[in-house]
Amino acid sequence: MAENTTSLSANELAFNSDPLSPSPAMRSGRLPRLASLEIIIFSLVGLVASWQLWRTEGIHRSPPDRGLGCSINNVVDCRGAMDSAVGHLLFGIPNSIFGIVAFAVLSVAGVYLLCGGRAPKWALLVFVLGTSAGLGAVLFFLATSVFQLRSLCPYCFLTWVATIFLAWLSYALWVRTAASPTRPLSGARRVLVGYWWLGALLSVAVVVTVLFAAFGLQIFRL
Repeated sequence: MAENTTSLSANELAFNSDPLSPSPAMRSGRLPRLASLEIIIFSLVGLVASWQLWRTEGIHRSPPDRGLGCSINNVVDCRGAMDSAVGHLLFGIPNSIFGIVAFAVLSVAGVYLLCGGRAPKWALLVFVLGTSAGLGAVLFFLATSVFQLRSLCPYCFLTWVATIFLAWLSYALWVRTAASPTRPLSGARRVLVGYWWLGALLSVAVVVTVLFAAFGLQIFRL
């Protein structure tokens, strides 16, 4: 019995001294300030990009021939996304509207957490599931841009980047908050928590590589 108690105390000591282990505050639902700031920053990037896409679509509709800031050349052109059915997947509503709502909610949630609010376990699960669905959408729209539209919407690309970073961050937070003295962070889980940002950067690099393979240097042609 004494040996078990000593062993448990040693595990707790090692767990508490690990900088990647969740603090008591984090285990009670309070995320680190840095994580809250990251949620705010990436959500604002997605929110601004979605807002600009929605605003640009309004300009494009009236009058249609007006020049658009997101239409740079035959490849980097947002008109294909705005004019296609893919740009209005649900009930004919522009996808940008759903982006505005989702990123706005995450921005408000980030501010709430930064001010000391608590995120219950179910909220983190919703965060993970929501960003996972967002990743699925990124893959779908990437494939659509490359194989169907043959063009790249720059505002859409910014929402993809924001979604990718938010998804990796959500996975890292979920895994980190689930750690305990009896199940400390190790192996792949430890790598995810410590280097989620690298996974996000590599994912963005893969997206950029696919775009370059499809469009080449035409992306930069003015």
